[in-house]
Amino acid sequence: MHVPEKVSYYLRPKEKCFGEEVFPAWPIDFNGNSKAAETWAQYQNQKEIPAAIVGQSNLPFGRIKLLDLETRGHGGRAWKIAFFKEGICLLADLREDVLLEVLKGPGIVGGELQGEYLWIWDGGLKLVLKDGECHKKAMENGARKALKSLSKLELGGVYRDLAGREFLYLGRIDSEDLLDLDGERFEGDLSFCLKNEIKIVSIRGHELWLMRPDIKSLKLDFVKNSVTMGWYYQHVKNKKVIEKIDQVNLPANHLLLIRNKLSHDYHWLNLMRGTGESRPGIPLYDRFFESEKKN
Repeated sequence: MHVPEKVSYYLRPKEKCFGEEVFPAWPIDFNGNSKAAETWAQYQNQKEIPAAIVGQSNLPFGRIKLLDLETRGHGGRAWKIAFFKEGICLLADLREDVLLEVLKGPGIVGGELQGEYLWIWDGGLKLVLKDGECHKKAMENGARKALKSLSKLELGGVYRDLAGREFLYLGRIDSEDLLDLDGERFEGDLSFCLKNEIKIVSIRGHELWLMRPDIKSLKLDFVKNSVTMGWYYQHVKNKKVIEKIDQVNLPANHLLLIRNKLSHDYHWLNLMRGTGESRPGIPLYDRFFESEKKN
């Protein structure tokens, strides 16, 4: 989530919506990928280059008229709004959470949204109320993205990444990766494979992280409350974290403790792939050890 500097609008041919002549528009981040918007805009005539308003500064604007409610598949709904850009009346979507914020705040008078609005990126461009909750979150997230990743990590430190997710740092480990004959990471069941169909590749000095840690319980008793399910652990070369928010005191044998607990888990630990996901048939709980490489 962030606030783009410039916005482009890809347009479909003019149509009427509740008596208003409008151009349906797909807004995108000027610095983003425009392929989907271009395809959407030219669906009626594939030979024509779609019309577009390109690279407009993302400044707050008003005079937004609420026109219609469109019902979509799977229960989806979108409020249709009309506004002017470069003298052209555009038709776009307004999400329901933003409409609720408008109703609670500046309100709607004569079908026109009061206040000023601008675009943020939230999985796609989203029109939001200036200085509203969505705008503030996007600004905060943009500020976090400008921060540099911490270069020094403390064992047992709880860190936050750019998306605001929390991780517990468990140190650097040595492990192994499994590759198939094509050099791709092996994801099958070892019990159904011949040994010569895969090769083992050593991994050295990667970081071991616990995702979504229950900080309160871990600080109370790490030995008792450490997670036993493999998919909560992540094995990566270098994770980008921007701030330390807490500290958990780890026992000296915390890696051995984790390995022993994971050995009783039905789901095999998938540390080597760095996804934090579990896949059956690859027991790695006995294949990671404290690395000689330190921070």
